[in-house]
Formats: sequence, C-alpha cells, structure tokens
Amino acid sequence: MRYGHTILPAILMGAILLVGCGETIPNDPARNVQIAGCWTGGPVRDGTVAETESQLRLMSLRPDGTLALTVIHELGPRSRVWRYDFDVTCRGNDISWLAHEGTVSADGTTMHVTKNWKGEESRWMFVRAREFDGFMTRLMATEARGYDYEIPADAGDGWPCAHMESAGFNAAEMIRLMEEIRSGDHGDIHGFLICRQGRLVLEEYFALEGALQGPFVREVFRKRVHHLASITKAVTSVLTGIALDLGLLEGVRQPVFSLFPEYAHLNTGDKSRMELRHLLTMTAGLEWEQFRYPFSDGRNNAGEMYRTDDVPGYVLSRPLAATPGDDFQYSNGVATLMGEVLGRASGVDVAEFARVNLFDPLGISDTFWSRYPDGTLDTDGGLALRPRDLARIGQLLLNDGRWADREVISPGWIEESTRRRLNFRRGRGYGYFWNEWLLDAGDTSERVIFAPGDGGQFLAVFPAREMVVVITAGNYGQDPTSTYKTLFEDHILPALTAGTGPS
Repeated sequence: MRYGHTILPAILMGAILLVGCGETIPNDPARNVQIAGCWTGGPVRDGTVAETESQLRLMSLRPDGTLALTVIHELGPRSRVWRYDFDVTCRGNDISWLAHEGTVSADGTTMHVTKNWKGEESRWMFVRAREFDGFMTRLMATEARGYDYEIPADAGDGWPCAHMESAGFNAAEMIRLMEEIRSGDHGDIHGFLICRQGRLVLEEYFALEGALQGPFVREVFRKRVHHLASITKAVTSVLTGIALDLGLLEGVRQPVFSLFPEYAHLNTGDKSRMELRHLLTMTAGLEWEQFRYPFSDGRNNAGEMYRTDDVPGYVLSRPLAATPGDDFQYSNGVATLMGEVLGRASGVDVAEFARVNLFDPLGISDTFWSRYPDGTLDTDGGLALRPRDLARIGQLLLNDGRWADREVISPGWIEESTRRRLNFRRGRGYGYFWNEWLLDAGDTSERVIFAPGDGGQFLAVFPAREMVVVITAGNYGQDPTSTYKTLFEDHILPALTAGTGPS
C-alpha cells in the first residue's frame, strides 16, 4: 500500500498535520492560475522557517480550473515526498486547505497561513518558488515503470565502482529486491547502497514509497545529506575512539563526573561510579523514559531534554534507577552526554572535532548536524550525511580503521567498540553504541555489526563478506531491525551466495 493511502498516521507525528473541511470550492480561474505552481516554506519559529523544516508544496490546476495541493517534498534531511489531491479554496486574498487558513499577497508571491490541529496552533509561511516548478514537474514525472540496474556512477569521491556480478552477487536476485522496493513492499526506502571488497556495486534512490525512481531521482538524492537518526550514536562511538587515540581521555573507565566539575552537586549516591563505558553501553543506571509517553509529555525524558536550557545538567540530574553497569536503558541522554564529554576533552566544538579528525580524513565534505535549543550538539540522533559518505564509516570498520592508507582510528578501538558486551533477544548484542547480529546464512551464521536509526536508517557491516550496506528511509515510528534482518537473510545473503563472482 502506498503512502498516498497510509500517510495520515505518519503525518500525525510530523510537521504536516492536516484534517478535511468538506468545503465547496469557488472557481476563480484567474486567481487559481496565479497561485498554481511551486511554493517553498514551512512552520515559522523565531520569525523564520528552519532549514530542516523547509519544504516544497506544489499547487496544481485541475482540468475544471479548481486548485489542489498535490505534492509536498521536504527539503530538509528527511527528504520525504508525498502525493495528495487536497482542495484549495481561494476567495480574493484568502486561502485555505484542510487545517490551514491564511492570506496570499495581492501579487501572488507570499502566503501566510495558520494551521489549527487538535487545539494546537502554528504559523506557516510560503513564498512562490518559480525556480522549482520545473524541478517538481520533473520529479513527479519519474514514476518507476521497471527497474534497470546500472553500475554506480564514478563521482570522483574515492569510491571505485563496479558491476555487482563482479563482486559475487547474482544480479537477477538483487534486481528482484530492487523491484520489491520500487513496488513499495519495504515501505518508504530512500537509498540502498552496497559496497563489497572496497567497491561500490549498488546505489539506488527512491521516493514516494518506491513510486519515483530513475536517473533524475538518483541524481538528486545522491547529492543530498540524509537524516541518520540514531546511527549518529555509532559515529559518536568512532569519535570516542579517536579521542582516546589522541590521549584526550584517560580511558573508558574514566568517571563521568571528572569531566563535569561544575555539576559536582549532582554527583550523589552511586553516581560517582558512572564511567564512560557505562554511557557507551547505555548502562549508566540513570532513570530515563522516552518511548512510553508522547514527546510533548513531561514524563518523556527525551522531550524534556529538548526543552531544557541545560542539556548536560538535565541528564546528570536524573536519579539513579540501577547501579551503573547493571542494567541497559535506552537513552538519548547518555549519548548526548558522551558528545559533551568529547567536547570537554578536546576543547573544541564536537562538530569541529568530527570534521578535523573523521570527516576530512574520509573525504566527507557535506554534513549537517542539528543542535538542541541550548546549543548542545545532538550526538544521539542529529547527524545527516550523504549515503555514500555513510558507507565510508562502514568501510572504515572493515579496513581496521584505515582509509586511503591513513589510520583514522586504531584497530584496537574498532575491536573494542564493536565487541558484544550485552546480550539482547533474538541473537542481538550491543557494544559501544554498535549493535551485533548473528544472521542465518544457510549452514552457517553471519556476524553483522550494525547501527539502526528511526525511520529505517541502517548501516550494516559484514566483516566476513567484506561488505557494507547502507539504507536510508522515511518509515518513521517503526523499528527497522526485524524488517532488515529478514531482508538480509532472505535476499542479500542468498544473492551473494548464489553469485558467480569472487566470494
């Protein structure tokens, strides 16, 4: 089922919250023609539209001359595309559609609207963006009518590219998987990349739950950074290893509060036993809840952390629910605190530390990293990278910390950070912000090091196969791990086993 039929539950959790009004639309052909086309904007916060919330909205003329909102495309890192046919009402300078009501300037270039949803009111602003008319028309004209495999393009970015069959894949099996994605069988997957034996052998991009796919879609989305969600935590783990290699930290047994002297008054009870390794394994013991209640609920600690004016102080102030090291408790707070540790240890902003010590050595030049309102870098889920660049992180693990004959991180940390330290259900383990699986690969089991992220973001490293898989997606609110476990076991590993090339 496509997003055109299933999108409203997702919208309820996002920025585009709409409800029908059942109003008859007057037909004002001249005004409709003036407004028809592409508009850019989004919700207004602190007087401006945030870059991460900016979007394109296409207003289209129907054959009868009435106006409809037909396409929304997010320009921010989530990159989602939605198709609609929502009635738009114009009466002079007044405009409305569903939960939005507002005005359009007399010259048809600026729109200010108010959205009311479940008692919550927000302000939105859009400006006419004629320069995007052709883009949106071309994007929506790329409906997939069949999948044709192409060797990934040589972008001059250091990735050797090759045919998948030369890397041991059965092309027919992989083409069947791409057809399933194109048909929407795996939800709203945006990017799917496979690197094997140091070569990029598959690189595909999709939009609108697979409905849009082809050379133009590939060209557009290859160049754009994509939201990584909690894959960011694995990058934070890599940065921790670099800081240890540089001697900026004493070791993973260093007490957390040793780096936060101004919060000594919060170091009560057994909190003094909290060490960096407890942050990295999410066993700090701090009381934390971020799934049971809505983000806006004060009992949701992740939401409260976003609303505080002192993120590290908020996390450190949480009472202990368990002795440090005893219990796993998933927490964006400890991952964010680990980022603060890196900033304090290095003496520079964490984003700058990452640029100098990780991104530049890997040849990664295009990044986006969000912050909390108090300025704290979001090292738990705010990083956005191009999918090709995320694959470099995976290849770095395969190469024991080396890239282009340069040691970026020590092999010892690669082993330490990815080693299973906690055991979860269904064969899943956990290290220092890295996960581990033992997948069913026929007569054997396949060890996989991976990092998942909300929405279906995924970075998987198969050491024995010399393989990296990157998936980006827009399936927010869903746990991707079980879905992708099946995808790997039922599609990718069998396709590789059946391949005729080198193994």
